This record gives sequence, structure tokens and C-alpha cells, in this order.
Amino acid sequence: MKFLVIRLSSMGDVILTTPFLRALRRRFPEAEVHFLTKPLYAGLIASHPAVDRVIPFDAAVPLRETGRFLRAESYDVVFDLHKNLRSIPLARMARTGRIFRIRKATLRRWLLIDFKLDFLKNRGDQPAVCIEAGAELGLTDDGGPPDVHPPKADAALAGTTPPLWGLIPVASSWNKRWPHFVELGRRLIERFGGTCLLFGGPDDAGLCGSIAAEIGPGAETFADDRELIEKAALLKHCAVAVGNDTGLTHLATAVGTPTVALFGPTTRQLGYYPRGGQVRVLERILECRPCTKNGLERCPRRRDLACLAEITVGEVLDACSKLAGV
Repeated sequence: MKFLVIRLSSMGDVILTTPFLRALRRRFPEAEVHFLTKPLYAGLIASHPAVDRVIPFDAAVPLRETGRFLRAESYDVVFDLHKNLRSIPLARMARTGRIFRIRKATLRRWLLIDFKLDFLKNRGDQPAVCIEAGAELGLTDDGGPPDVHPPKADAALAGTTPPLWGLIPVASSWNKRWPHFVELGRRLIERFGGTCLLFGGPDDAGLCGSIAAEIGPGAETFADDRELIEKAALLKHCAVAVGNDTGLTHLATAVGTPTVALFGPTTRQLGYYPRGGQVRVLERILECRPCTKNGLERCPRRRDLACLAEITVGEVLDACSKLAGV
């Protein structure tokens, strides 16, 4: 059989499809599996053992042209794990067999965020929702975390002093950013030694550079334009990663790095808490949570970002110590 899996973006969502890919390979070990995603994320999937081919999705190319290319591949089954205005027509145009799509919870999320009516208690996390799309074909969830398979990164880390502490102070919006990374970096080096590596994208260079400068000696930044799979390799070398609700935090868990995840405006019911026995989620239980799914540039209810600001550096340090075994 020949399968097409569609998940165009974003980083965290693409990473969270990997338990689905494992499930698909377990159920159909001889199948040919193609994955359609944006070029930025293609490298994260290209080395996955359950995927035979990654097809970069070029948004500048008309959908009809991309659809003709996909249809020529004669897929038996298409899995639309995105279900948006681009993936829906692409799946239809690619179809030569059946289409399976994820079930979104847009209405239930709105009721939870705006009215605190929780109809999501029995809904699985995002990996489980993806796997549920293939339940009719016998796909089952192994319950494991996502997995990304990077190359070695020894050269990029030359001159750094272990242990390496991965700090991910970035996020897609202001109210997802924990405000205490400077103090955390200083205290990690003071208590355990080593080097703090700050991760982000090219647009985060200013934020990460500022935090690194305030931490002082022992902090280096990797907020640049290197490929995501290269950053995955760097994260894999870290003793522990500490990150906000963002794609790079999911990437840290996917390479097997013990991870402290800091969640503020979003909650477990929304489906994006990281999986794994080597993950510690720190949060504050407040009646105003969740206030958003994708983040905001303000604290809409309390105005003080208490959901994140009240998570103390001491708590994060203790979690790092336990995960690193130091």
C-alpha cells in the first residue's frame, strides 16, 4: 500500500505526528509512506524510520499544480492530519483511494477558553487524536513520546563546558514566555556549572542574545538560521532542556532530552502537553486558564501573567536537578 500523510505546519504539530507515523509503520510494515509538509519542517521528518519520502510543500505553487503532482503518485490512502483550507483540497486532489482526517475540537476549545465549560476531558492529546484518524485501519497508540532522529553535533559544541543546559525562552506570543530565564541561567551555572545554550529562530536572536548577555559567561546562543534538525542535534546533547509552550520544547522531548515544560495560558485539555517519563510540566492552577490556544501579546484577564510569573526559579531548578540526577 501507498500512503500520503499531510501536516503542513507548525513545528510542534509536525513533531507530534511522529507517534502516528510509528503506528502506521507498525500496522503496515511493508507500506510506502510519503509525508507532505513545508520545507522548514521537512528535515525533521526526512530521517524518520517510518517515512520513505518527504515532499516539501511550496506555498507559492498553485494548489491545483501540487494536487496534480500528488494525484500522479496514486496513493491508496491519504491522511489529512492538518484539516485546514490548504490540506483539505490537497487531500481531495491527491485522492485515488480513501481519505482519513483528524477530528478537530474547535467548538469545544472555544467553550473551554471563553466559558470554562470543559467538554474535552475524554479527548486524547494531539498524538492520540492523529492516531485516532487511522483507527479504522487498525492503528494503535503506543503511548510513547514523539521521536526525531538528528545527526551528531559534536563540532558545533566544541569549546562548551558540560553539563549543557538547553534554555528555550522563546514562544509564538508574549503570554507564553516565562519571564525568569536570566535568573535560571545564572543559578544553573552557579549550582551545577556547565554552559547554558539558548535556542530560538532567527527572529529570536535579539531576545536570546539579551538573555545570554545578562546571564554572563557560560551562556551561548543558537537563535539562528541553522536547520531545525541541526538544533535537534544540539538539544540532544543537553543534560536538561527548559522551555515554554513552543515547538522547540517538543523538539527537545522528541530527541530524548529530559525536559521541563512551562505552561501558562494553555492547559492539558487543549492537547499539547509533552509526553514522556522524562518530562516535567510546571504550571499554576488558576481559574482564568486557559485563556488562549495560540497565545496573545497580553495577559487578557489578570494582567499580571501570574500563570507563568508565579512559577519560581527554585521549582525549575529542583526539576532540572531531579531530571539530570545531580
